[in-house]
Amino acid sequence: MTTKNNAENVEKMYTFTWNIRDFQDLFKRMKETDDHFSERFYSPVSLSSSSGLEQRHVWRFSVRPRGGKNSKEHMSAFLWSYQSDYEREKGLDSRKIKYSVDVYRSAPSDSPGSTPSLVKLKTKRGVEINIFNFFTHESAWGSSEFCALSEIFPNNERNRKVDLVININFFESAQPNVINDGLSVNDSVICKRYTPSLDKYFDNEAYSDVEFSFDCGLKLKASRVVLASRSSYFESMFEGSWKETKLFTIPIEGVKYECFKLLIRFIYTGRLADGLDFDILMNLYVEAEIRNLEELRDLVSSQIVCHHRITSENWEQYLILGWKTNNRVLKEMGLKYACDNWDAVKDTIGMQRVLSCGVTTWVEELMLTKLFGYKSN
Repeated sequence: MTTKNNAENVEKMYTFTWNIRDFQDLFKRMKETDDHFSERFYSPVSLSSSSGLEQRHVWRFSVRPRGGKNSKEHMSAFLWSYQSDYEREKGLDSRKIKYSVDVYRSAPSDSPGSTPSLVKLKTKRGVEINIFNFFTHESAWGSSEFCALSEIFPNNERNRKVDLVININFFESAQPNVINDGLSVNDSVICKRYTPSLDKYFDNEAYSDVEFSFDCGLKLKASRVVLASRSSYFESMFEGSWKETKLFTIPIEGVKYECFKLLIRFIYTGRLADGLDFDILMNLYVEAEIRNLEELRDLVSSQIVCHHRITSENWEQYLILGWKTNNRVLKEMGLKYACDNWDAVKDTIGMQRVLSCGVTTWVEELMLTKLFGYKSN
């Protein structure tokens, strides 16, 4: 059963309800690691869009009544993603979703003639934002200790009739409000480490005691205190052991002004602009990696995966960047694309870049993928 629900929570987009009747029988019959799956169900891409049924997201939900070897006193639960025909046609190998799962126990009352009671159970997961990669182990997200059996069977009465009602809630991706430079003010992408936002002090001469210069001639002003307090990289730069420590103007060579500005703005606000160009994102990922800004690196990686299509013209950038930075998702996307589209990429400049990279193990991995086929790690 599926329901739209905007009254209780304006952010909630869609709810799929799965009823598991006589869970106690399921619990008795199934072995450890046995999964019980729902039927396939569908969620809309967005309530605010005019997308048709063919663009709906495809899912299944599963429970493992007896958990696993290390979680025997818990019910495991997982949300599984499946690539839709539309996603396949568009070359989309992943989707980013905000969702939550609620579990209710329905048990008959001890009083004759009264209606069964419905009790919300405690679970180990709340509202989450995850990237589902269809062709890796990240095609499903969940927990092996999702709900304790003591919640499902009060007083350990495991022979008593229990029905479970599971709601999988999908949330609307907030439409970003746009301010300077197209910056999204969607609170869901604000990294808490970088709060409160100091946007009004960003590139503000009145609150700056250092500036960065670029090959293009532009300069960017900043505060040493802000940068050092929110970044270990800049803390090391300003504490006295680097040559830049006492400089007012610090030259930034080989980095585009637009890229470095996004990096500094992220430190000030914890936010990243939406709709960034693919090349800018690739460069920004490298800069975030160099400067040990893990939160920014992860946000950039999410934008690359979710908003840019891998093609025969850019596949090697995913692959090489994945190798260089040990990003498994980007690497596997590149390997899979090369394996699935070998005839289209074997004679490209991108293939020449990969083969001439100078790292033997990288080339071997690509050749083994071609020889034996793509297998997710």
